[in-house]
Amino acid sequence: MKNWTFRQWNTLLGWVIFVIAFFTYLSTIEPNFSFWDCGEYISSAVKLEVTHAPGAALFQIVGAVAAIFAFGNGENYSIVINGMSALFSAFTILFLFWTITHLVRRLLNKDFEEVTKHQEISILFAGAVGTLCFTFSDTFWFSAVEGEVYSMASMFIALLVWLITKWENEYKDAASERWIILIFFILGLSVGVHMMCMLAIPAVCLVYYARNYKFTWKNFIWANLITLGILIIVFKIIFPLIMTMFGRLEIFFVNGLGLPFHSGTIVAFILMVAICYFLIKYARKSKRNVFQTIALSIVYMIIGFSCWMVIPIRANANPPMNLNDPDTAIGMLDYYNREQYGDWPTIYGQNYTAFLDAKGIEKNEDGSFKTVKTGDIYEKDEKTGTYRKTGDRFNYVFNKSHVSLMPRMFSEDKQVMSNYISMYGAPDFTFNYDNADIADDPQAKQIFEELRAKYEDGTITASDYLKVKPYDLINVQKPSLAQNMDYFITFQNGYYFVRYLFWNFVGRQNDLEGSTENTRGNWISGISFIDDAMWGNQEAMPAKYKNESTVKFFFLPLILGLIGFFFQLNRDFGRFYAMLSIFILMSVGIIFYTGVKPFEPRERDYAMVGSFYVFAIWIGLGAGAILWLLQSKVKSNAANIVAGVVLLGVPFMMGFQNYNVHNRHNRYTSYDYGYSILKSLPKNDILFVYGDNDTYPVWAIQETERFRDDVKVVNFTLASTPWNLDQVKRRTYNAAGI
Repeated sequence: MKNWTFRQWNTLLGWVIFVIAFFTYLSTIEPNFSFWDCGEYISSAVKLEVTHAPGAALFQIVGAVAAIFAFGNGENYSIVINGMSALFSAFTILFLFWTITHLVRRLLNKDFEEVTKHQEISILFAGAVGTLCFTFSDTFWFSAVEGEVYSMASMFIALLVWLITKWENEYKDAASERWIILIFFILGLSVGVHMMCMLAIPAVCLVYYARNYKFTWKNFIWANLITLGILIIVFKIIFPLIMTMFGRLEIFFVNGLGLPFHSGTIVAFILMVAICYFLIKYARKSKRNVFQTIALSIVYMIIGFSCWMVIPIRANANPPMNLNDPDTAIGMLDYYNREQYGDWPTIYGQNYTAFLDAKGIEKNEDGSFKTVKTGDIYEKDEKTGTYRKTGDRFNYVFNKSHVSLMPRMFSEDKQVMSNYISMYGAPDFTFNYDNADIADDPQAKQIFEELRAKYEDGTITASDYLKVKPYDLINVQKPSLAQNMDYFITFQNGYYFVRYLFWNFVGRQNDLEGSTENTRGNWISGISFIDDAMWGNQEAMPAKYKNESTVKFFFLPLILGLIGFFFQLNRDFGRFYAMLSIFILMSVGIIFYTGVKPFEPRERDYAMVGSFYVFAIWIGLGAGAILWLLQSKVKSNAANIVAGVVLLGVPFMMGFQNYNVHNRHNRYTSYDYGYSILKSLPKNDILFVYGDNDTYPVWAIQETERFRDDVKVVNFTLASTPWNLDQVKRRTYNAAGI
């Protein structure tokens, strides 16, 4: 082994760390399904059922293959799918290690064969430190031990980034473009797991730019514009356009030409094949390599995206869990666009005050709300063999006085509006003298004065505004741009993203869900004077706020990450910028796009795992920077190895502290909850449930073990939807329809 090359050591150590991660996750996986979406995803994987929009087609397909290893024993399905998550998480760690060692090597501008022994030690230790810090980080470990999509999504993000490093190693070769084509195929597949995987596109494009072009401001601006264009084309044009084409052709061929259901879908599929054929033919005819690469990349991305076909195929089979019933091209378009969740403003739109003011939504002359049509709603009519239009999709037209740039506080939910008010104070208002019905009414003015008194003493609530709204008594002022920006920066990014980042790389106070209190869910470091200054005396905190989730890393992983951040910024701006794009898009970008509200039903750190992945890369680069500094002072391999071992103490400190936190090998709470509820019911009973944690444990135990499948489960949240009413009427297993 003394004569091994760096490439061989790099490969071996990557697999060693893979084994460490896989063993860690396997030893801590939950033996059954846990709360939230796990029961849903495990059921959908085992029996290829349809989950909530926009689905996870590839996760279901791979999960169905993995379920074979349960050998038909219903009690084993959950642990097999959880084990699948552990495997994907370990592969994430493997790809991360090779990515870190590549980026550290590029800081030296060295090819594999040019790396010296001194550098080899630094690079391998840097990869190990960064990778193991991510292995033992809070958010990633949480997703690694349960049957959810985020472990598989993380693997695809890591795989996409690693593949562009493979291209970079061979970029001079004539066949190097095969890696680009493979990247876009993987990208198409990854959309069948989670949409956030598309946010790795900018990193791929920017590494391509960094390898091929020298930095100039002109090149840099063009690279950003082209990268943004590719992301928009993939995210907002190619995939949505495919779904729209299938939907519109289905309507035309069924309603317009009187052909059977799915005729338009078949024609659309043939048309897609023809488009792909002529695209490749034209590219080959042009004899230009760049056109051929683009054409093949698009075609292979569409081939990867075709995994979505499993969703309408299974929806047509009417499985017991068939959310949204997307059994046609029309249904699939709505499913992909997540129509059931509605729309919300991002850059420009209404503020929440539009729902407190009687004039917040514009009205027509007949008193109805003014709307803008955005589409048609169709329902499949089996009797007539057509799609029957049942309504319009529309958006309200909001009064300009309540519309602004960056409307971060926009929710119409009463509880959320109350939270906005508690955080930024109640919106100011004036008497509405334009309303002739109340302008001279003494009683109206008395109500206004009482309302004003509540406003002045700070006791006014959202309910008070809503009580007077029907009378058009007041003109409510919208939040200022400064308030919206403060909410975006200090709460959405500060309280959510920065707090989650610090949970992973500084320490965590406890696992209690936080609402900005000093005692619940904050980050702590273990350095008393800092923690006490931030959250009060931690030693005096009641015992109920201290649990096994209390971990303290003394800022060490964060400091390593910041060293790596600035080290890469200074030495390799092109690749730094590529990594920064993922870090920002998968943190600030996700928060901006989703418009996080105060306070969510659960902590959302899992959605930002991609940004923590990038920070782990910077931790590895930080370790490499320290080792290089030592190497420049002390020319000794032994000293380098000792320093590397000391740096490995940081991830192992994280691992030892987080092990009990994430060890779920004996947790059965969710399973016992579902079991106990079903066990207590009489034969052939009907069970009414409400939210996710009421429903999914019950569904999961029925679907995986067929336990008490004589009980009909009805979800109140979905009961008003036509597709759910149809399903409730159908027999499922031994439960009669209603």
